[in-house]
Amino acid sequence: MKSALYALAPDAAKNTYQRLKKMVGADVHAHVDRIALRHVARYLFANEVLAGRDVLDVACGSGYGALVLNKAFSYRGLDLDIRAVQEAKRELPEFNYDRGSIYDLPLPDASVSGATSFETLEHVDQPERAMRELARVLKPGGVLVGSIPINHPDLIHHFKPYTAAEAFAIFDSAGLTFTGLHVQHEMTFRQIAAGDVNDVPGGTLLAVMTRSG
Repeated sequence: MKSALYALAPDAAKNTYQRLKKMVGADVHAHVDRIALRHVARYLFANEVLAGRDVLDVACGSGYGALVLNKAFSYRGLDLDIRAVQEAKRELPEFNYDRGSIYDLPLPDASVSGATSFETLEHVDQPERAMRELARVLKPGGVLVGSIPINHPDLIHHFKPYTAAEAFAIFDSAGLTFTGLHVQHEMTFRQIAAGDVNDVPGGTLLAVMTRSG
């Protein structure tokens, strides 16, 4: 059964799985939980949306998103945690990683054609400021894929739990144009309209946004 499921997996997922085995050992299943799988699913989603683009991955963690975003023209990971950046550089030296804050991205205006930032904005006290900074580095026509968990109970690591309407308002604060809005439950994504956000009780709100002009 395991071999059959592996054969059906997307190539990007297979590549990530094999690299993770090298990073954490052969018993990778003991280290990859449902939270990590949901995170990989978001990268798989973004891989299709951001194909052919120069991608900036903000709050990249240990950097494995680079393995999944294999349709990107180029990849650059950024994280505030120096330990995460060091691990990414050590384990995935073929990609570019830097330390930096989502409040002050070390890039010029309009310098990337694609960006991701997953499960990040709930960790900062000024998410609207962070969104403006993400929008600043996007080229006209550039695409941002971001996510915020809905009504998540983590009051230790998260600044606050956001409703779907509040999360939508954060995404909407930077003046970008929505081209897709989805609710993620486990590994699946359901597209919704902006008017439906008040009816989303949980899961993760994932937004695809474009900078116009």
